[in-house]
Amino acid sequence: MDETEALATFISDCAIDDLPEEVRERARTTIRDTLGVALYASTEPFGDQITEYISDTAPGEEATILGGETASASGAAFANGAFAHAQDYDDTFESVIIHPSASTLPATLAAAEKVNATGEEVLTGYAVGVETTFRIGHAVYPSHYTHGFHSTGTVGSFGATAGVASVLGLSDVEIRRAFGIVASCSSSLLANAGTMTKALHAGHAARTGLDAALLARNGITSNESILSGERGYGEVMTPGNSYDSSSITDDLGETWAIMDLGIKPYPCGRITHTAIEAMRELVETESLTPEDIECIHVTLEKAAEDLMTYDRPSTPEEGRASIEMGLVATLRDGDVRPEQFSYDFLQESETQELFDRIERDFEPNLFGDGFANYGAQLRVQTISGEEYQIERSHAPGSPSNPLSEERLRTKFYECASPSVPEPLVDDLYDVAGAIDEPGNVGRFLEIASGVPSTTS
Repeated sequence: MDETEALATFISDCAIDDLPEEVRERARTTIRDTLGVALYASTEPFGDQITEYISDTAPGEEATILGGETASASGAAFANGAFAHAQDYDDTFESVIIHPSASTLPATLAAAEKVNATGEEVLTGYAVGVETTFRIGHAVYPSHYTHGFHSTGTVGSFGATAGVASVLGLSDVEIRRAFGIVASCSSSLLANAGTMTKALHAGHAARTGLDAALLARNGITSNESILSGERGYGEVMTPGNSYDSSSITDDLGETWAIMDLGIKPYPCGRITHTAIEAMRELVETESLTPEDIECIHVTLEKAAEDLMTYDRPSTPEEGRASIEMGLVATLRDGDVRPEQFSYDFLQESETQELFDRIERDFEPNLFGDGFANYGAQLRVQTISGEEYQIERSHAPGSPSNPLSEERLRTKFYECASPSVPEPLVDDLYDVAGAIDEPGNVGRFLEIASGVPSTTS
């Protein structure tokens, strides 16, 4: 049995009872978080642009676009996937740099609406989709990423395919064909980081994953061993032939990737979060203000150098890929929130002056081996001559440093409140966090969109 067949068989065989309770509970939490961040983006100008585009190109009533409109299932998957990644607020694996939920959940949810699937089927599909993304992601790392592919879009399309295939009840042969189809549609380039197009990568992955599964269900054929062999996905997408196919099958069904997911407390690149948290601690404990600062020196993992492209960002999208922006926002306001990523905030003189006081550095294996290393060292010098040094190895929200229930709830309220009436936000939080309970998929969509739903 090759890697494609083994993974397809795992997906087709997996049912809700095969998921350990800790996996189900983690899935409920990350599903709720993803739905919240997608809701927030739906209210932004970017959300309006995407909704208008889908209304023009993929109209229909098969599935819900968060924010109130409906579209074809494919259109809704694209829109909600783009929303989920737009603020860079969506979850990330801790051991490999991929945002899995932004593509997997929107595709799975759109398929569920299309066929009126149950909440348990949604949760199962989501879990196997995250698993698929993780395993293929590790198989192609790190050369796939360092060569310039944005794995959230490329590898994420396989996770979306798996989630939809599970919900639709595809056979293992159909799933293998769906993987072959989506492999030819898989694309996203890191050169678009710092632009709106980066968010489209997740939307594209969600849509192509859904389409691949539907095409396979309709009998379209493909290479059924696309994850192995000559000119297969691994050989083509890993320059230098560094493909590790064993990552796809090792301990499959015994260990679960969703336990590696970290939930973001800040709406910007994950690699910045440890430094932001350290800066936040100093601001709180030492009562630091912008006027106190002589210089801030931050050291990040070497792998972050290509991700932190902008030392003086000029757009909100560039700001999310800037360690300087995260530190300045923290110093000015004591926290980093979505509304700070605006042209007004970036152009204010205080922001510009603080950019000049930040120095950055990158070191390999800052806190040990591993490509996805999110540690940071921070040194702050004040005008009065004081110096503070702090280092942290685990990002806030990681499995090793999880967010408190209070921070999870606060984040969800922040994201949902712009579009959901305040009395209903509590209900939405509870429903989204128990999406597998009977009727909760439909109930969530009703509250989130204001449109009655017939989904289970």
